[in-house]
Amino acid sequence: MDVRIILTIQLTDKTSAPAKLHRLAGEMAMSLRGQPGIEANLVELPSGLGDRGDAVLIGQIAVQLASAGGVLVSLVNVLKSYIERGRTLEIEFKRGDGSAMAIKTANLRPDELESLLLRVEKFLKPGASL
Repeated sequence: MDVRIILTIQLTDKTSAPAKLHRLAGEMAMSLRGQPGIEANLVELPSGLGDRGDAVLIGQIAVQLASAGGVLVSLVNVLKSYIERGRTLEIEFKRGDGSAMAIKTANLRPDELESLLLRVEKFLKPGASL
């Protein structure tokens, strides 16, 4: 039985303008969608009466993925590619059960990156705890 993992990814970067962060989140969502078994979209707030279009939450991505077949590894590899760009990102993962994990990517050494990504993968597995 394939269990679906539902989570949100919130990107924050205090050194970037909101428009730049929004573009980065859009690029990450597109990269995630390019992986088999992953659905990812920018989070939008429903528009109110008289509003034009939907408001987008800056830097927030809604993700659904299969828990089988190496899909988690694919998600972690996409994250790794964004972290390795040398950005000062803060990334918060929030699972459907409300559990959250936040990471800061500034000044990460290569040996710390691998350890961090293993912690993220473990956190995202169904039934995992911090």
